[in-house]
Amino acid sequence: MPDIRIDLTEEQLNAMAGEMREGLTPAHIDELVTLRSDARLAAGTFTEAIAAQSEKTGISKSALRRYICAKEKDALESLSTEKDDIETLLEMNP
Repeated sequence: MPDIRIDLTEEQLNAMAGEMREGLTPAHIDELVTLRSDARLAAGTFTEAIAAQSEKTGISKSALRRYICAKEKDALESLSTEKDDIETLLEMNP
């Protein structure tokens, strides 16, 4: 994670913002639009794949999606902790 600077004055921040705006070219905009379009299409493909696997396996779409997202982020441990918490809550309310 990049360091956050808190020692900049308002004038310095405004100058930095101006430099960033000046550096934003139509080519940058086109690239960002393409990236966003690709991301949207990939998200749609992912959603369709989740639905297909859910139907094939009988695992709920939301559970499968949460598992895949946690695995991709290497966060299965937090998902396991949440599972334990949900089991505890379900036991409290039979």
